[in-house]
Amino acid sequence: MKETLSAFWQFLKQPRLLRFNKDRKSAMKDLVWLLLLDFLFAGILVSIYLLLEKYHLIRIYETFDLFKYGFVGAMILCCVVAPLIEESMFRYQLRKWKLAIFFIMISLAAIMAYFFKNENIKFVIYVVFFVLAITIYATVSSMRKKRLYTLWRKYYGFHFYFTALVFGIIHLGNIKGLTLTDPSFVIYMLSQSFGALTMGYIRLKYGLWYSILLHGFFNAILFPLAWFWR
Repeated sequence: MKETLSAFWQFLKQPRLLRFNKDRKSAMKDLVWLLLLDFLFAGILVSIYLLLEKYHLIRIYETFDLFKYGFVGAMILCCVVAPLIEESMFRYQLRKWKLAIFFIMISLAAIMAYFFKNENIKFVIYVVFFVLAITIYATVSSMRKKRLYTLWRKYYGFHFYFTALVFGIIHLGNIKGLTLTDPSFVIYMLSQSFGALTMGYIRLKYGLWYSILLHGFFNAILFPLAWFWR
């Protein structure tokens, strides 16, 4: 446990591209301890949430009801479909600088568009950021390989944490009526963003399939609990 958590902490202090580790035993050990860490962090957040709820310090929101698809349907969606799609979208690009450029630009466009109701303005924002993404891609592609990867490593920490932040923001859609104008969105977002850090670390160290496993295992434990406590 100490070795896993220490290595994870050192990585968080300076996120970087890691060499693939093909040791399955090591991968499963890290996966188990980071899964427990995710649940510990989630438990702390739930305790804070319940305390704030008890003293009426936050507004209570209704969550999206996945169980309308039934227990089996919800488990398939949350433990198989969601990990496959979300890990492919958010974690795959952590090792692909070309995809990372478009991921960052599209994410920034979506965040900015969120604050506008006019669809024409939103369209313009997406077009501008897409053109900007192509421009940056073309500029970076023309660099020498050594210069390119020096730049990639230099700003990798920003990219890694930005990906985790966007992952948390995207999941605010699971809470009906919650907007960024309510400060309590931080509580709802933190658990997802923290999970993104552990899954991102696993993806970089062992590969995408292991981050999919971590994601799936977390949901496989969480949703049965949610089913019985609803």
